Amino acid sequence: MSIGGGVHMAIERACSINCTAMQIFVKNNMQWFARPFVKKEIRAFLDHAQRAELASVFAHANYLINLAATNPQFHANSLRALSEELTRADQLELPFLVLHPGAHLGTGEEAGLEKIIDSLDRVLAGIPKVKTRIALETTAGQGSERVGDDNAYPVRRLGTGGPMSGVVFLNPQSILCGVIAGLMF
Repeated sequence: MSIGGGVHMAIERACSINCTAMQIFVKNNMQWFARPFVKKEIRAFLDHAQRAELASVFAHANYLINLAATNPQFHANSLRALSEELTRADQLELPFLVLHPGAHLGTGEEAGLEKIIDSLDRVLAGIPKVKTRIALETTAGQGSERVGDDNAYPVRRLGTGGPMSGVVFLNPQSILCGVIAGLMF
């Protein structure tokens, strides 16, 4: 749902078409960074009279983020953007930020997965008070963009504690059904 005119406007738009759930971008999805929310914007969203009409509200990360990026500047931008988007989602008290983790760009699936996992570790360790969790959207292996249909490798690598406890795996079909499914730890 568009947040044009203010993030609170997304609630009005969703309710005007009888939505019971809503997904938003917490900023322009095709830009790296945005100015911080001001308290007035956050309160307008949290205190909106129609907010309770939505059973579920969550955010989606921008499409520029690639946690497996091989270009150092692009990777640094990805880490910073993800941190900022998690912070913005947390300010809006959203439980999840859906994330396409990125593409290995020819380095190979295992190397790409390792870089994604290390990147998630770094981001989450840098913002320990953020309660919003990452909903890591798995992919079906389109070219070099793959986390995998089989979550066994990331789960073995991640373990069950530390910063990565803020990650949930899901697949695109679970989003369409309005259900956050998968492995939660």
